[in-house]
Amino acid sequence: GRSAATGRGVTTPMAQTDLSADPGAERREMTVMFCDMVGSSELAASLDPEDFSTLLVDYRSIVAGHVERWGGFVSRYVGDGVLAYWGYPRAHDDDARRALAAALDISAAFPGGADSAVVGVRVGLDTGIVVIGQLGASGTQAADIVGDAPNIAAQLQAYKAGARRNDLYARMRDIAAKLTDQEIEQLAQYYLERR
Repeated sequence: GRSAATGRGVTTPMAQTDLSADPGAERREMTVMFCDMVGSSELAASLDPEDFSTLLVDYRSIVAGHVERWGGFVSRYVGDGVLAYWGYPRAHDDDARRALAAALDISAAFPGGADSAVVGVRVGLDTGIVVIGQLGASGTQAADIVGDAPNIAAQLQAYKAGARRNDLYARMRDIAAKLTDQEIEQLAQYYLERR
């Protein structure tokens, strides 16, 4: 049977989920992206609230444009954080490649960093099996998502110097392993053309 990590390195059996009790929820493979503006707290403190809100609207618009261009779906915004999916509500055979291409475009659109006057972003991606849909009384129109992929994507987005770099590379290898050789070649060519 399936199992779930408890967060302390201990594994416990997962309860069998009866998705028929919640007809909008389904189990599927998806690629999840978390995107966050670097240094947004400092920016918000240094700018007039109206100026920061204009910056935030522009940032969200650019991120959403790249997500949608590559066939993704923006699920929600939380402050300057963006949660996006590939594989829901519509799936494609190459969702992982599409998400990687969007992440590269987003990173190129915001080249700054913590020590830069230019806005920068951190992007985390992961692909895996999730349950997605209206889970109970969530109180929102956005679909809820449960599984390792959203958690790992959020952790990768929050990656900072000093974190375990090998974990980051291992996850990227896991994502790349789901791509065909042709998709990897296309992604590499795409990336190199835009450097």
